[in-house]
Amino acid sequence: MVANWVEKFRAYRITMTLPVFNRAAFVLFLVSGEEKAETLRQVLEREEGEPPFPSQLVRPVSGRVLWLVDRKTGSLLKRKISQERERIVPDGALVRK
Repeated sequence: MVANWVEKFRAYRITMTLPVFNRAAFVLFLVSGEEKAETLRQVLEREEGEPPFPSQLVRPVSGRVLWLVDRKTGSLLKRKISQERERIVPDGALVRK
């Protein structure tokens, strides 16, 4: 990993590649905002034959992936989170192995 200066944002940015993510013990996606609901649905409920989003290629070999989404962002998902599950993990979280 290298921290590169990005003048447009006047900040350093770190770029990580899929091999880094796929060797991680834990990957967290935080998604918020109603305008992202359709994209989240496409990512988590991808139809066969559709090209993958980069986040769909994150599959840690021996780690876990956690999606934290708010209710509006997750509103288009077919799979709903049970009440019991909501008490265990934050609002709208999905855990995928």
